Amino acid sequence: EHNDLPVAAHIFNDCIFALDNLFLDEAHKKINSKSSKK
Repeated sequence: EHNDLPVAAHIFNDCIFALDNLFLDEAHKKINSKSSKK
């Protein structure tokens, strides 16, 4: 399936990994802010 990608597979994977990290970062911040308000 990677053959259809406009970018190299490893670059694509890096982008997904970076987005995952951003998402986890935001989720972590939200969880921390909720627990610190108690």
